[in-house]
Amino acid sequence: MLLVISCWVLAMISALSWERRYTAACVTATLLSFLLVQGLSLATWTGWVQVAALGVTPWLLAAQRTRDETQRGQLHASETDQLARLGEAARSLLSLQTSNQQMEAQITDISDLYHVTKATVRTLHLPELFEASLDIAPRLIDAKTLRLIDLSESTPHVLRASRAGVGRVHLIGYDEDGTLLRELFSRDGVGTIITRESLEKLRDARPDDISGLVALIEPLEEEGVLVRRSRELLEREITRFSVVEHDGLIVGCAALYPHGEDQAELACMAVHPHYRRWGYGEQLMKRIETRARAAGIKRLFVLTTVTSHWFKERGFAERPIAELPAEKRQMYNLQRRSKVLMKTV
Repeated sequence: MLLVISCWVLAMISALSWERRYTAACVTATLLSFLLVQGLSLATWTGWVQVAALGVTPWLLAAQRTRDETQRGQLHASETDQLARLGEAARSLLSLQTSNQQMEAQITDISDLYHVTKATVRTLHLPELFEASLDIAPRLIDAKTLRLIDLSESTPHVLRASRAGVGRVHLIGYDEDGTLLRELFSRDGVGTIITRESLEKLRDARPDDISGLVALIEPLEEEGVLVRRSRELLEREITRFSVVEHDGLIVGCAALYPHGEDQAELACMAVHPHYRRWGYGEQLMKRIETRARAAGIKRLFVLTTVTSHWFKERGFAERPIAELPAEKRQMYNLQRRSKVLMKTV
């Protein structure tokens, strides 16, 4: 009987793990061993039940195994299909995002062409350019709703006001509270201004600019970036200064101090922190260089503690203190350890 049980166990194991032919061989061996050992029991119905049980149970287990494998295969195929769909959806989403970015870029380009903003109005102050902008302006783009607005049939009030001679027209939004107050009572406002004149002026300083100069350079003096200058000294040397005025506010300054016949110092160069990305420093330096050349200056020098890289990018080169004019060399403050930069103009 032990032989029969061993063969049956092998048949069950083969039904779970092995190929069908091994299952068939083990079932056959089980039945033959049962006939050899219990052959006489076939004379009763219980013997036939035992034979059926020994022969059928391995095949039932093998059939269950086949069903499980089929289900696993179907589940794997379903997961693969879902992953493929997710991948396709991700690619579609990426493509849609790329299309949206391209559309936003196009909208930005169109907006740059058709809007007169505070950043661009500085260069659109010539009458011819202003008139051209008024002709272009009736076709605007609404970037929020992604649709073109054609205003050519009904001229907006802002264009009618500009063409009627109004010097400054403010465009403000209506979807936020307080925009009118912020536009009228803050320096930079929140809207768009259309003007026939430039908001910025690069000019020589005047005595009435003293208060603006003090307000501009005083914070830098407290930080140790600039050498302290009294209000009285500024009043005496005001003619040496050039300033940038933006909408009535002094936002930048620089001074030219001659030393001898062919050398001069570029000094007290400062730009308001809120306007340092507007190129005012570059404009001031070019104006000082122009004034220096007009005065017959051949070499310009500057003493700086924090912005030497900015000047080096614009043609200045670091030089030893010994090359400074004698008067300036005697006044050199060793504690500040300012770098000496020079440029031929």
